[in-house]
Amino acid sequence: MARAQSRETYHHGSLRETLIAAADAIVRERGLEGFSLREATRRAGVSPGAPKHHFGSAAGLLTEVAIRAYDEQATYMDAVALSGEVAKDLRALVLAFVRFAFDHPERFRLMFRSKTLKSDDRLHAAAVGSLERMVRLMAAYSDVDVTDDTSTIVNPEVVASIATAHGLASMALENLPQPEGVPPEQATLLGTSIVSIIEARWPDR
Repeated sequence: MARAQSRETYHHGSLRETLIAAADAIVRERGLEGFSLREATRRAGVSPGAPKHHFGSAAGLLTEVAIRAYDEQATYMDAVALSGEVAKDLRALVLAFVRFAFDHPERFRLMFRSKTLKSDDRLHAAAVGSLERMVRLMAAYSDVDVTDDTSTIVNPEVVASIATAHGLASMALENLPQPEGVPPEQATLLGTSIVSIIEARWPDR
């Protein structure tokens, strides 16, 4: 009876979330290279065919994990209290972006593996939403006008700033032996602290 009740509960809505949570846990623990649908279904306690029914493929399931990661990144960005000083606030948001990468290295790597994920409007919206405040401040810092839809920004100054923030986080993750245990305030890249690199890139004006 307990087994039947468990399957009935899954049928009425929890299976999808259970599979996403299992896949998310595997990515966080083992990285994308250690992920498999078989392991996700084993952890969720469901049949191997369940992910295909709900997500279509491994890419569909991993896309849901990436959306969850972008939502988590958004909480890091939203937690930054803005002062109204563009350069100072931008540095704080870039540091929050890097801090998320340090705290969730495997999720961060997955979020930008576009060839591994499905092209999905929800994924795009989550990505844009998580970075909106930082992108707007990057535009303000470069004296660039933006529209209400920050996803349409193609100004090279703004793109260069986004690339710098992403590259800084990625390089630090690849060069630190245990990035998940090192706060960005104490981390260094090529002998230079992450914080000082951010300050040098976006100094007060």
